Parts: sequence; structure tokens; C-alpha cells
Amino acid sequence: MEDLCSLLNKNGTRVLITGDSLSYNRYDFDPNFRTESSFCYPGMPSWSTLVLEAIYQNDPYYKFGNDISINGCKSVTNILPDCDEPMCMLLHSRTAIIKSREMLSFTYSCPTDKIVLYLQKRPDAHGCLFDIYIDGKPSACNVSTVGNPERYHGWERFMVILNVTGDHEHIIEFQNIRCTGTAYITLAGVGSRGVEVYHSGIGSRTVSYFTENFEERIGKYKPDIFIFPIGANDQMLLSHSQFKNGLQELTDMILECSSNCKMIFIAPGRGLHYEVPDSSDPTDIVGKLGTERFAYFSQYNKILNEHAEKIGAVCIDMLTLFKDIPIPEWRFDNIHLTKYGNTILAKEMIHILMPNGYYVEELIDANRK
Repeated sequence: MEDLCSLLNKNGTRVLITGDSLSYNRYDFDPNFRTESSFCYPGMPSWSTLVLEAIYQNDPYYKFGNDISINGCKSVTNILPDCDEPMCMLLHSRTAIIKSREMLSFTYSCPTDKIVLYLQKRPDAHGCLFDIYIDGKPSACNVSTVGNPERYHGWERFMVILNVTGDHEHIIEFQNIRCTGTAYITLAGVGSRGVEVYHSGIGSRTVSYFTENFEERIGKYKPDIFIFPIGANDQMLLSHSQFKNGLQELTDMILECSSNCKMIFIAPGRGLHYEVPDSSDPTDIVGKLGTERFAYFSQYNKILNEHAEKIGAVCIDMLTLFKDIPIPEWRFDNIHLTKYGNTILAKEMIHILMPNGYYVEELIDANRK
């Protein structure tokens, strides 16, 4: 716990969330099938989005966009112009959408040597380019808010990390704003810690997929903290021994590329297949009912818990997390989470990562408006 907290207090810490479809859980938010996390809307308040937002807020000098006084702009609102999808919005009313002129400015104070701007791309004619100046000196050139429609529908959030000197109030200017249409710049917040959070989750996968596609999904991020929901598909497609061996192989690969990586595993909740036989049942469980089915499928959670304990990692077991909550309240379908289930999981994860963090507790709510 202490190691996780200290890592999230450092500039440059890299957090990776990946795993199966439970890692992004578009269910109960988006009726359309999304095969991986980067195909979802960035403001969809699933548990992993809530965790990402809390990590960014975990900064004593963090300011939400709407708490910053912007000079030189035509207007500031918290509604995305020319966008009808609410889940494109980041943090809704806490974000500033700036209708800009050729230059805008604001002030920010922190005692660190970094200023972090939390911004958002957009895939339309309102995306723009600009240069950033700190205290009258150039700091970043050609910052682009032009989005790629193939990533988060073009509305991807991103960070710009700026180096500063001196413990005083800094003047931040966006200059030379260039746009083919009217430029709108989304400022979600400003902070002093450059903790980077990545998401490479992909649906309908087992642990074997992540060992076979390690570099693409995990290795290239070199994570300091690795968050991994797994097991829901493994229960149907891998034997107990294959699952156990796959976890060990994946762990060895992670530690080889990031030797001090801290890991958090998430074991799935009680799926519909615990109770109802299916034509896709593994051979070992065909025809079995009741306690035999529960014992077979829950063994995967036990394997994951034992593996985490063996390597000194954390495991959030959703069989335990949701055991006293009626299934219809937390489970959306066979295995995925409702909004309420997302909120419960997000709070559990955030309290493990940052038990005394600076995040706003009221925003950890998948039902927020």
C-alpha cells in the first residue's frame, strides 16, 4: 500500500490499466459493442475512468479547469460545442471549454519544477495548434488538439508536461493559436505531478493473449503500476493449470521489462455461468450444477489470489467485494458491471492506491451527472 502511494506522489510514474472487457466495462453506459478501451468515449465513467481521474487529481496543487480564470478568451463554458455525445465530456462541469482568440493566458502557482496541463483532442474543425509560453518564454511548440477518430472517437485526453523554475506564480500563455474553424480548447485541469495513466484493455481475451501480445499491450508502457482484471474468459477457455502458468509467465515478463513494477489483479465476480449450464461449458464442468459449478469456477479466483500473495501483489476479488450486494445491483449481464458495480470497484481501487489522496470523493460515481 505504502509503495503504491509513494509511487503516485512521484513525477513520471507510469500506470497501466489493461485486461479483458472488464477493464473498460462499456456495459450500462454505451449500447454499442466496443472491442477495446480506445474505441470507447473518454468521458464514459466506468471504474477505470474514475480511477484515472482520481490519480490525476491526487495532487495538492491540482486545479479543475473551471476553477481557473482564463484571460483573453471569447468565452468559457462547460459544454462541448458541436458535440451531441455527453460521454465525450471530461468531468462534465469541472472542465473549461475555451473559445479562444489568437492568445489566452492564466496563472498557476506550485513549488515544484513541473506544470502539467490536462487537455483534450477533438476530431472536428475546432481542433487547433498552439504554442505554450511560461513567464514569457517558449516552453512547448505546435501543441495539437486535433484528434484521431480511431482513438476515443477523436476526443482523447492528453497531458502536456512543462518544466518551470522558481517557486512563484507562473504566467501560462497559449500563443499563435491556429485553426481552420473556430478554436475551442478543452482544459480539464492543471497540476504539478506528471503521473501518466495508460489503458490498453481489449475484450474477450485470456491471460494467454497478453503473454502472446506482450509488447503491444504491456511492454511498451514499462509500467510502474500494473492494474489487470483477468479471469472471466479464462474460466471458459483455459484449464486451471493453464491459467496458473499463464499468470506466472506474464508476471515474469512484466518484471523483466519493469523490475520494480507493483501489480494489482482483479478477479471476476459471480457470473451467470456459475448458476446456468451453457453449451460452451468446459469439459470438466459439463452436466454439473450447484456447489460443483461454484467450486470449479471460483478456483480461478483462488488461483489469482494465491498468485498475488506469492509475488507480493494486491488482488481485488469481486466474489468477495460484491458478496453482500444483491446480484442485480452490481451485475449488468453475465459478468460485466452496472453503474453501481463500477462505482464500488472504483472506490475500492482508489482507496487501495491512494487511501489519503487529494481526489474529490464525490466524483467517484458512475451515476454522476
